[in-house]
Amino acid sequence: MVTRPSSAPQRPRTASRQRAIFSEVLLVEVKPGTQKLAGPSQGRDIRSTRESRPLSANGFAARTRHVPALMLSNASKYAIIEPKVMESHRSVAGRCPRRLRIERLKKKYESQDIQRLLTERGVDVTLPWYEDKSPLPIEAFDNKDLDLRTPLEWLALGTNPDTGRYEKPLPVLALWRDPENSVGHWRRAVVMQYDSRVEKFEIQYEDAEPTDAGGRRGMMEFLPRLRVMFRGEDPEVFANRVEEAYKSRAAADCLLRYNFYIDNMPTDDVQQLNCDQMDWLRKAVKTGRPGSTVDTADLELTLQEVQLDFARAMNRVTFDTHILQGSADPWYTLLLPYVEKGFVAQAVQGKPPAPWKGRISIPRHRFAETFAKLCFTLRVRPEVVFALQGIKAQSEQGLNENIFGIDESRPLRLDEFRQNLRSSCAEAALALKEEYPAALQSIVLREFDNVEKGWFNVREKNVDLYRHGKLRRFLLLARLIMQDFLRNLAKHSVSRYVTTIERLAPLEIIADSFASVRSTFRTSLQTPLLAVEMRPVESHDGVRLDFLTDPQRFVPTALDAYNAGLQILNEVYPLERLMIPPRLQSSDGPSLIEAFQSDEDWVEDGYRRIHAAMEAGCAGPAKYLATLQSWEPLLNRNPNSFVDHFFRDRTGEPEPSDQEIQSAISEEMRLRRELWKLPETIDVGMFEVTTKDVRKALAAKHEITHLLLMERLVRRLRTQMDDTICDVRSLLSMITKTPKTVLELVEMRKSLSQLPERISQIKQRITAHLQLYDEIESFCHHLSPEDFRMRWELIAAPHQARAHLAQKAAAMQEYEAEFVRELLSEQDELQERLKEIEDTLKLFRTQPAYWDISSLSMARDAVESLWERIELAQEDAQKINKKEVVLERKTTDYSQIHHFSMTLNPFYQVWAIVYGFHEDEAKWQLGAIEDKDALRRKLLQTCQVLEKTVKSLQMGNWPAPIVQLGEQQLLKMEEFQILLLSVDHPHHEPDESDHDRTE
Repeated sequence: MVTRPSSAPQRPRTASRQRAIFSEVLLVEVKPGTQKLAGPSQGRDIRSTRESRPLSANGFAARTRHVPALMLSNASKYAIIEPKVMESHRSVAGRCPRRLRIERLKKKYESQDIQRLLTERGVDVTLPWYEDKSPLPIEAFDNKDLDLRTPLEWLALGTNPDTGRYEKPLPVLALWRDPENSVGHWRRAVVMQYDSRVEKFEIQYEDAEPTDAGGRRGMMEFLPRLRVMFRGEDPEVFANRVEEAYKSRAAADCLLRYNFYIDNMPTDDVQQLNCDQMDWLRKAVKTGRPGSTVDTADLELTLQEVQLDFARAMNRVTFDTHILQGSADPWYTLLLPYVEKGFVAQAVQGKPPAPWKGRISIPRHRFAETFAKLCFTLRVRPEVVFALQGIKAQSEQGLNENIFGIDESRPLRLDEFRQNLRSSCAEAALALKEEYPAALQSIVLREFDNVEKGWFNVREKNVDLYRHGKLRRFLLLARLIMQDFLRNLAKHSVSRYVTTIERLAPLEIIADSFASVRSTFRTSLQTPLLAVEMRPVESHDGVRLDFLTDPQRFVPTALDAYNAGLQILNEVYPLERLMIPPRLQSSDGPSLIEAFQSDEDWVEDGYRRIHAAMEAGCAGPAKYLATLQSWEPLLNRNPNSFVDHFFRDRTGEPEPSDQEIQSAISEEMRLRRELWKLPETIDVGMFEVTTKDVRKALAAKHEITHLLLMERLVRRLRTQMDDTICDVRSLLSMITKTPKTVLELVEMRKSLSQLPERISQIKQRITAHLQLYDEIESFCHHLSPEDFRMRWELIAAPHQARAHLAQKAAAMQEYEAEFVRELLSEQDELQERLKEIEDTLKLFRTQPAYWDISSLSMARDAVESLWERIELAQEDAQKINKKEVVLERKTTDYSQIHHFSMTLNPFYQVWAIVYGFHEDEAKWQLGAIEDKDALRRKLLQTCQVLEKTVKSLQMGNWPAPIVQLGEQQLLKMEEFQILLLSVDHPHHEPDESDHDRTE
């Protein structure tokens, strides 16, 4: 589907006019030689010098006015806005497909920057003071006829037809103003709804607010239509709409000021209507209508208004005259255009003088000779004149073709730059090699179609007639026109190409720092044309910074495109090759139009200038790279080795303190923040250098080092906190321990007196740990829940220890009372045991059974049992006395235990010696003892002890039988010694008496 081509100026399209245009859809019928339209103008040929040729895809699309529209897709979260062109849905041979046309428009709309378009039109709405330039609301000057759809129709495109709900918000660009400085920013947003009462769209921003303190994502705001641009509408149309609104408001503001100045001028000294004029007005009013009566009061009021209007007119004359004469008033330049349109300016300037003659003078000449020359030329027939006029017009139109089209909307990478130049050359080649000759051919065929026989017969088949006819000279002239056109096009294209490259190439580049590069251009500040990316590159020397694409590679690309584009202009076929059969063409004629030579001065000069400009532009990235090479040691840093060296793990030196570690962490964080000042992209002359990967790699080194240092510091904190917790727990276990003995009670009482000082020391350690913990948290380091638990355990530890200490002090008295009760019980028990010992001693003194040698074993066991009981009682008495001392009680006298021991000792020694002697004598007789000397020495010592014991028994008033028992055993031991001496003599022979004695 196409619209009817028209060269008339387009009016603003209202919704009704758009529907009318959509209804007048024309179907195209392509026929050889002509192009007819079926529809409201069916059967009418398109015959004009500019539109009577078969149109190609690009040519027809350029002539056809497109209408942006929306096409929704249910496959995404938001409605996808696509431009919809007035193009046939069915692909037609030789014409651009509809889908390709849509994709081209999408790329075109996406590549256009609304802020740049408004700035080019002199409307920079992002300035903070722009909304305060006029008190008039801008919405009142919005030309809604430029909008393709009403607001409700826009929202209907995002409505689900099944549910009838607005489910897919439309993507837009919204003008957001910073609340702090009122600077405007065009931000991505989506339309949520439309408030018809205030005629504003409710939009929701997709990205966060661009503020230093951090923005809020998803902020809602109500904006008028002039601050909301749908992503599917033409940015140029929207920019024109905004420009028209602001300029209309400025014009209205100027008119208001103009009328305000005139209305407020004083009227006291201004000329008034005289009495005759007032009387004439009164008579005219009264005699205006027959039979009508006029109230005198109303008449006077009317006359007063007339006087005011007359005074205002006189003030306007004065004011306009003052403006026309020139004034230093700042509003002079703004008010002058409106004053020049008034009646005062026309009266002052006056009308232009009338010409003296009503004809054009022609110099004298020989008419017959001039007419003869005219008849000899080719321009004697109207079809020839129209054909040449069409050829020149088509050639002039082709001068707008740009062979070296460069996309300046965004920086281009090497492949994009190469593809951009190639596509531009390819489009130019298509237009020059196919469309341009075909258009000229259609013009000639259309004009010479009615010529049947004669000099300009395009159907001529005779070689002689063609070679001697004027058609050949006409085609030669057409070839010269084409040659001039191609040469002029080449010069214009080279001039534009060279001018563009030189304009974008910097004259001087100064790299002050990694974040500041100053570039000086021939004109004002230019946007970068090319884009290169800087990345860390592995090499044999380590990691270094280098460009992913060498900027010098752009130089041959630009020069190759220059040569290829100029080569295209010398590959165009002349019109004769297309219209005349080969057999009629001369063999010596040129097969191609040679517009210029490659060695001409302007061609070589363009080549040199492009080469010099590109070389100057490529020097900028190299200078900027030199400023970043100081960071290469950081790229080659091993964070683990760096941290090990910092902590002196392998040198044996003491580890750094916590303050040193924190200083190192702060330094790493500071350096990382400095690195984040490195922009992701920076303009270096005609290049946009992307340093995102470099910044990421450098910041990662500081980040990893910072994390490793932080892990070491956290590990140290955990160790210190763990040790302190162990000390606290041991302290709490000491406090909560129950004393089992009096000594433990005393030790606990002594240790409890020292615990407050120890708790204070632990509290100081805990304070240092908590301070270190807070400093680690200030670095925004994520600590584990276990660290958090340990922190709160340490915080509560001193208070908990003091609470347990207070409770323990109260419980100590109960423990002491309990030990006193146990002491009294032990004392009673010991007294009972002493009574039993005393009774047993009485039995040993009174019972003869303990004096009889025949009951040796029984007596010895009884004596040993009593002796053990006395020793045990002695030990218990000592323990009781110790407890009494510890408990600060009066010491009990247990000296009777010593008396018992002294009393029982002789008796115990007698029975022990007797029992031992009997055992040794039995072993001797059985031959179990071989060392007679040792036995003899033992008997000697035992005899000495027994003598003393017998004396002790006598002194202790023991019964006589026990004393006699000791004396008898003493005699036996002496006899046994004599026996041992006789057995040891070598010449002694035992007799019967010895044998009996032995038995």
